[in-house]
Amino acid sequence: MAFFSDPLTFKIAGLAGVLAVLLGSLVAGIFYRGKDGERYSPLNHFISELGEEGVSAKAGWFNLSLIVSGLCLLAACISLGLILLGSLPALPALSARYARSAWRWWGSSRSTSTSSMLLPPWLSSAPAWRC
Repeated sequence: MAFFSDPLTFKIAGLAGVLAVLLGSLVAGIFYRGKDGERYSPLNHFISELGEEGVSAKAGWFNLSLIVSGLCLLAACISLGLILLGSLPALPALSARYARSAWRWWGSSRSTSTSSMLLPPWLSSAPAWRC
């Protein structure tokens, strides 16, 4: 754990994760040719099309860059959690407790009518949300 407690690990792992996905996207985007022969454009295509086997020439590179990026960012998150001091590491636990209590409140206070069963009370009473 001493390796992850080093701030340099956080910096290197975070930067490597971001650069891995950036370079993988750029390389796959440059070599992309769609089903109709069109080039990749973020305005016309989803980024997931860069990883589509048979369509994107560098789909393997793109998919590998996502895996490497995820592992690097996981290491950066673990490192950041060990570096933070004081009450900051408790924030995720507090936010989870708040979300759980809000969910219980919403479940106990919502009306039983079918029109508002999927919406929280403050949205189900708004006229714009009714059909």
